[in-house]
Amino acid sequence: MSENSEILVDRRGPVGLLTLNRPKALNALTLNMIQDLEKALRAFAVEPGIAAVVLLGAGDKSFCAGGDVIALTKEEAGKNGLREDFFREEYVLNHLIHTYPKPYIPLVNGISMGGGVGVSVHGSHTVATERVMFAMPETAIGLFPDVGGSYFLPRLPGEVGTYLALTNSRIKGGDVVQAGVYDAFVDSGSLDALIDALASADWEGDSHTVAEAVIARFARQPEASALEPHREVIDRCFAHDSLAEILSALDAEG
Repeated sequence: MSENSEILVDRRGPVGLLTLNRPKALNALTLNMIQDLEKALRAFAVEPGIAAVVLLGAGDKSFCAGGDVIALTKEEAGKNGLREDFFREEYVLNHLIHTYPKPYIPLVNGISMGGGVGVSVHGSHTVATERVMFAMPETAIGLFPDVGGSYFLPRLPGEVGTYLALTNSRIKGGDVVQAGVYDAFVDSGSLDALIDALASADWEGDSHTVAEAVIARFARQPEASALEPHREVIDRCFAHDSLAEILSALDAEG
């Protein structure tokens, strides 16, 4: 695809490279991007020479800021075809990523919200940098935590998932790894070297074990957590089964 394409498809040896290429729009997803991602992933899945797939976001500000809500809201009233197609195909893509037969490695370097979470958090080996900022902002416009949020958020430790789902809180840097959203923390300056290492790895044997070992060579302990000091209160207040009880618990904390 040309450099002007919204999805760049490339390969580095046995690694398929996919790049979200709308940096001026914070790499927000359009329906065409979702369709192109799915097409490329299905092609890489059956190509014998591809051992793993890496997903990147163009630029150094945003991995993917979510779905292109502006495009969806510009539709004429009553004509919901684009919206229905967008969400249906987005969820199909999320499920494909979750069940992908080869290592799927998103390198989350910047903003990751909504749809950006959907194309990253379901990967088999997820990597975040100090530039990451995670949130589920769709709750602020009246939508449930989508892109599989009702699957992965309850599986985070304690009540962090409920907290993130209800508050649209943003967590940054190493917090995303300590909260269990992403698997490994890697310095942004090491991402090119990580891709080179994946490309030069010996992929004989179990490919997921190979991917895990390569990433481990670059992973480091995240910096001090801003979220951790509040975990006890979060776990206590958000453990209730109704919003009214949660609000009451928060009021009682002062």
